[in-house]
Amino acid sequence: MTLIALACRREASPAPAHDRETPLHRPTQDLATNAATDDEQRLPEGFCHPAVVVSTGRGGAIIDACFDPQSNRTDLLGQRLDADSMAVGSRVRLRRIPGNVLSLSATTVGGTIRVAWISHVGEGSERSDEFNDRGGGARELAVLSLHPSLDVVGEPVQVNRHPVAPRAGSERRGWARSRVELAPGPDASVLALATDADEPCPQGGQRCASWSVFSIDPAGASRRVRHESAASPMLEPQGLIRVADDLAYLRGADAVRSILYVHSLRTEGATISSLPTATFDPLVDWNNASLAWTGVSVVALGEERTPDAAEPRMVVRVTSNGGPSPTRPRAGDDPDVVRWPVVTGLSWRCVRRHPVLRVAWRGGSIDLDPTIEGASIDLSRWVPAAVAGIPAREGAPHWRPPMAWMGRALLAIDGQDRLRRWTCPREGGVPTE
Repeated sequence: MTLIALACRREASPAPAHDRETPLHRPTQDLATNAATDDEQRLPEGFCHPAVVVSTGRGGAIIDACFDPQSNRTDLLGQRLDADSMAVGSRVRLRRIPGNVLSLSATTVGGTIRVAWISHVGEGSERSDEFNDRGGGARELAVLSLHPSLDVVGEPVQVNRHPVAPRAGSERRGWARSRVELAPGPDASVLALATDADEPCPQGGQRCASWSVFSIDPAGASRRVRHESAASPMLEPQGLIRVADDLAYLRGADAVRSILYVHSLRTEGATISSLPTATFDPLVDWNNASLAWTGVSVVALGEERTPDAAEPRMVVRVTSNGGPSPTRPRAGDDPDVVRWPVVTGLSWRCVRRHPVLRVAWRGGSIDLDPTIEGASIDLSRWVPAAVAGIPAREGAPHWRPPMAWMGRALLAIDGQDRLRRWTCPREGGVPTE
């Protein structure tokens, strides 16, 4: 397997002034103080965590967050990429953020890159991580807009802030304290699915996490459009995708048994019919899952662990608009529980010079193509490290490799902080590094 260094390409000659968008801020400035010393401008070697890879369709960027415990601030850094996943220009500082950034997400809306983060500010922030709070302080959710050139557009939008109390992950049985995911919304808005303040569990005695969906418009106005809390401290919202005029994500409910549900959020101005009713049927004994929208079908892939099973099994459910589900329930141990087909293969291949992921089960299969217009597929959730042949991140069982298709190449950051790049030179073959 070949490793790559992030090679740099010289910037093209600038376009005439009337064809270029004038940035409001230069990305190499410390925007908190409008000044930076030579030491402050010295960027860290290697990528920090969290990190994301975002595509604009004809290139993209790597965005990462580097925390400095001495100053208790985080540098948001960016490296621009072209369609071949090669670096354009130098790595730049986009923003200096108070506190410790614990979760990061990015998407492209109308040609603008939108980046969201959740940071822990105040006491104990240097000892906290995505799953644990150590100390007091607060969690802050913010969103920043970037031109594809990585010029910063305006100031960050402060979306949400809530206090936190010290609590370790063992008390929450796997709940992430800080998680944010972005998806494009209507009218050039962006929607953020984010963890929110703890709330009392319905059964009492424990604290359960809650989450909210926020809408942020191009002018920077934000509002909460949905708020939910879990019946159990075990299951968390995840996998936000755009499904035509709807949005969908997975959420957990049930204090006794692991059950996931697909949750739908109808956006303003929606014109299509609702998703098939079967999309919202419970996924019983699913510990975790990923969602994708192919343009026709909602695909849910997850780990199912039945009460009598020694090991979890990978299972799949497909629900389609305008037709029957390609996946048929299998025989199960409980007549009141629907059991979905066991996955027999998860592979990728080259189709029309780009990678397509195939999910197969006994009697059928479905292809997930990230280049189809309207499709919503987070490759970092759908291309396991084992399929891509890259090492996982040590000590991080929930880690997923940041990954995106840039237009002519696929780029990922592996568990050892190395860049991996694949292309499709041969039709029907496996993507090549």
